[in-house]
Amino acid sequence: MLLRLTKLALRLVLTLYVGALLVAFVLEPEPLPSHPFFDRDTAMPLVIAHRGGPELGPESTLYTYNEVAELGVEVLEMDVHTTVDGHLMVAHDSRVDRITNGSGRIAEMTLAEIRALDAGFHWTPDGETYPMRSQGIMMPTVIEMFAAFREKRFVIELKSRSAQTARDLCAAVSDHNLQDRVAVTSFADDALEAFREECPGVLTSATAGEVAIFWALHTLRLDDLYASTPFSVFMVPIDFGPLNVVDERFAETCHERNIALQVWTIDEPEQMRWLIRIGADGIMTDRPTLLLDLLSEVAVDD
Repeated sequence: MLLRLTKLALRLVLTLYVGALLVAFVLEPEPLPSHPFFDRDTAMPLVIAHRGGPELGPESTLYTYNEVAELGVEVLEMDVHTTVDGHLMVAHDSRVDRITNGSGRIAEMTLAEIRALDAGFHWTPDGETYPMRSQGIMMPTVIEMFAAFREKRFVIELKSRSAQTARDLCAAVSDHNLQDRVAVTSFADDALEAFREECPGVLTSATAGEVAIFWALHTLRLDDLYASTPFSVFMVPIDFGPLNVVDERFAETCHERNIALQVWTIDEPEQMRWLIRIGADGIMTDRPTLLLDLLSEVAVDD
């Protein structure tokens, strides 16, 4: 039985390899057109402030997003949930417990109930003091984020599998004319596909399934079998568990196809330097000030 499975596996690999050779000679993959999200005057990677940069203040709040915006960060990353009364809330967790002085699932709470909570309650710069308590800091809505930072770019993760949440986010992006300044991602493939259908002109990342297929073919050096893509950016970690996802050849393959490479969540300076060197298009980090400093050093060296 094991011998039969081994033979089948070898036959499959050989078939894929021959197919890749045929594709390479007959159908060379065409580079994708550039998306306006990446229109910039520099080859340096975008600095993407993960949840605004929790080292600077309470995560995913207008206060902290404003702090990093004033530092010059170009991209604000946020996660989206929907309240029971249909408002798009910016929050990483599905519950309010870790961030606020309240308790409960966002999907089971109203906007008014969430507004009554203190989103600065648990933030501490030193593990001992809580300077943001009772400062009027609340969890923001997507609409508030778009209104406050319309000159910035946004990376938005759909946390909900709901197609309605995807449609509501599309409507918010369109209402604020931010189609060229938003990139949407999700671990819920069905939610991301629903968003693509509703907002086809807005940048979306590869789904988890698309990443897996592309990575497997890349690892087998069968990249040419992936002849076309419905996405224009990979948003991936350097490593996923025991698997190495991003290496120099992966970056080269992405750029040959004009697929942008954004990598998360990078907080160590050596990894930041390496990603800058291999040409990553965006680096998501909890430490945006550190990344900004490193980019300034690289610019001076150049």
